[in-house]
Amino acid sequence: MKRFAVLSAILLMPLVAAAQDATLVDGDIDHGYYGGLITKVTPINGQLGFMLGAEATWVVDRQLYVGAQAIGIANEVDAVKRQSDNTPYVMWVNELGGRAGYILNSDDLVHFSAGALIGAGSLQLADRYPWTDPADVETYGGQDYYFIVEPEVAAELNVAPWMRAKVAGSYRIVNGAETEGVADDDLSGPAGALTLMFGSF
Repeated sequence: MKRFAVLSAILLMPLVAAAQDATLVDGDIDHGYYGGLITKVTPINGQLGFMLGAEATWVVDRQLYVGAQAIGIANEVDAVKRQSDNTPYVMWVNELGGRAGYILNSDDLVHFSAGALIGAGSLQLADRYPWTDPADVETYGGQDYYFIVEPEVAAELNVAPWMRAKVAGSYRIVNGAETEGVADDDLSGPAGALTLMFGSF
């Protein structure tokens, strides 16, 4: 009888193991989070665009991250379309998206990460930027919306337990821009970014 019980247990072990849920991360999961301030440079309509933004990110087990990012152009970039006095309209560019990726050896002083942003952007032509006499700003046409995918690779520096700095290179892939004088290629291209991250990693 004892032999039968032992033999039954041995035969049932593979079935018990198969019944357990398969997971991407085993054991206790370490959760982290941070907020980041982003400075990015990228060509916009053949000119250098300077973009500022912020991100909020959830870090899972010091390896995977999921978050959201909002960013907008901060300098005046001329559009092809011109005003009645022959001066060009400027381009208002704003983008919002979700981001996800993988962090390699997060505990190392210098380590690397890779991921991508997927989201949407908006484009508006105006005679000036809104922080100069907002009430007098005149826009041209309607607001244009487009789709954006931006894969990136980055190097991260652990400055303090609560702070990291990231230098990233990415490539912006835009589709659906329909503003007069602006094509997808005018908003697409390589980008470089510096992000200061504050939180619990």
